[in-house]
Amino acid sequence: MQRLLPYAMVLVLGLLSAATAEARTDRMLTYRQGQIWTGLVRFLRVDQGYRILERDREAGYLLFEYKDGGRDCSGSLEMVQVVESGRQYIRARLQIPSMPSYVEVVLFDKLERKLKNEYGDPPPAALVVLPGTGSDGSAAAVKPGESAKKKAPESEDDAEIDDDDLEDAVEEEDE
Repeated sequence: MQRLLPYAMVLVLGLLSAATAEARTDRMLTYRQGQIWTGLVRFLRVDQGYRILERDREAGYLLFEYKDGGRDCSGSLEMVQVVESGRQYIRARLQIPSMPSYVEVVLFDKLERKLKNEYGDPPPAALVVLPGTGSDGSAAAVKPGESAKKKAPESEDDAEIDDDDLEDAVEEEDE
């Protein structure tokens, strides 16, 4: 039995390290994607002093080197627009596979503090009205032969246009 103990310990440690490698931390953010991106790049490069290895704003990802004492660990952050419960968010996913997940949580907390200091409190998540639905998410009543018309925004918050909408409109005009 004592001869099996070292093998069992190696197996347990191997399983624990594999779980750490799969760690990732997600946050749902309501700041505009451009605000998150510029804040993130400044946070990692200037505030934390990490080296940015690769970045693609359009694709929404960034690779960087996390410094842990004397060693460098690879890290990544990706941003994706998502709609959840009728609200629009930016899901940011941070991964530093060789570190415990609390490191990712601490970095996210610092990033959110920076965003709040620079841009104020996060805005409420934008309400997304899907075609063929009412403003409350219920099915809109459309008579046969009629098309559903776009409803005017109910408040100034609903009328906001983000940078991506402007870029899309300019591209359509150019074509």
